[in-house]
Amino acid sequence: MEKQTCSRCLNDTRVPGISFDAEGVCSICREFEKWQENLNDYDALERLWLKRLDDCRGKGK
Repeated sequence: MEKQTCSRCLNDTRVPGISFDAEGVCSICREFEKWQENLNDYDALERLWLKRLDDCRGKGK
C-alpha cells in the first residue's frame, strides 16, 4: 500500500483504520467536522464534563 497523507492534517496511512476520500481528506478530519460545532459550545461541554464526572464518582479508587 502506498503511503498517503491527509490534505488537511498530518495523519497518514500508518494510522490504523484510517481512510481517505476522493479529496484526500482523512476519515478523522471528516469525523471532526461532524462534532466541530458542538466543540464551540463551551456551556454544553462543561455540563457534559460535569455529568461524566458525577457518573464516575464512587466507581473505583
